[in-house]
Amino acid sequence: MAQTVNVIPVELTELRAASTASGGTALTSTLALVPIPFGSDYLSITPRNFVGAAVARFLLNPYLTIFYTTDAGVTITDISDEMQDGDTTDVALDSFPVTGTGYFYVGCPIQFRGVKVDIGSGNQGDNNVVLTVKYWNGSWVGIADTDGTIGGTASSFFKDGDITWTVPSVWVKETIDNIGETLPSERVSFVPSRSTPMYWTRWEWDTAFDADTDVAGMQALNRSTAYAELLEGQTVEVKASDRRLGCVEALTNAGTANLVVNVGSLPGSEFES
Repeated sequence: MAQTVNVIPVELTELRAASTASGGTALTSTLALVPIPFGSDYLSITPRNFVGAAVARFLLNPYLTIFYTTDAGVTITDISDEMQDGDTTDVALDSFPVTGTGYFYVGCPIQFRGVKVDIGSGNQGDNNVVLTVKYWNGSWVGIADTDGTIGGTASSFFKDGDITWTVPSVWVKETIDNIGETLPSERVSFVPSRSTPMYWTRWEWDTAFDADTDVAGMQALNRSTAYAELLEGQTVEVKASDRRLGCVEALTNAGTANLVVNVGSLPGSEFES
C-alpha cells in the first residue's frame, strides 16, 4: 500500500545569507571559511557554478573561546565574538607583550587542527616575532605549529594566514579553573567558559608586537580533513546551535565553484546583528 509522507518545514522567523551575496562564496582548491552569524538555528549549504570541479568539499567548524592577558592575568580580555563575527572590525594588539606577561588562550569543546587568522589594518612589523603554541596535557607543552602568518624576515602576525598543527594524541580536555597556571586564582572568575572542559592552547611570542598590530578574525580549522562532499546543486540542511558552530570550511577538489550558505533563526530567537 502506498503511503503518503508529509514533510512539515521548520518554522523560521528570519532567513539570510551567510555566504557572499549574489551567488555565494567563491571556492577553489584552497580552503575558505564562511562565518556563521550569531543566533543561527538553521543552516543550508548548496554548491553551484562548477568549473573543472567534481565536488565541493566542506566541514562544520566549531566556535572558539578566545581571550588574552597583557599583564600575566591581572586583567582578562574576551575577544571570542569579535574574532568570529565575520566583520572587519579590528582588535588592537598594539605592543602585545612577551611570554611571561602576554598570553593568548584559544580553546574549544572539541579538538581543532589550527586557526585561520585575518590581520587587521595594522600588521606586525618585520621584527622577528616568533610564535610558540602550547597545548594542555597536564602541563603546557609545545605543539610544533606551522605559522602561516609569518612574513617579512620571520615575523608572526605579519599577514593573513593559517596557524596549524597535528592534533596531539594526548591533548587533555580540562577547565581553566583546574588548569589555573599563569592566571592568578582571584582572576580566573573573569575567564569566559572557565568551568567548561575544553581543549586549550596557549599562544606566546618571544618579542613584543609593534605599536600598531591589529587582528580582525580568528576562526577554527576542523580537527579532520575528511571532508563531506556535495555534487553541484545538492543541498544539505543542518540544525545549528548558537555559538556551537563557528564557520563552514569549504573548498573544491579541483577547479572553482561557489558555495551558497543560508541561515535561519527560530521563533523566540533572532540574529544578533
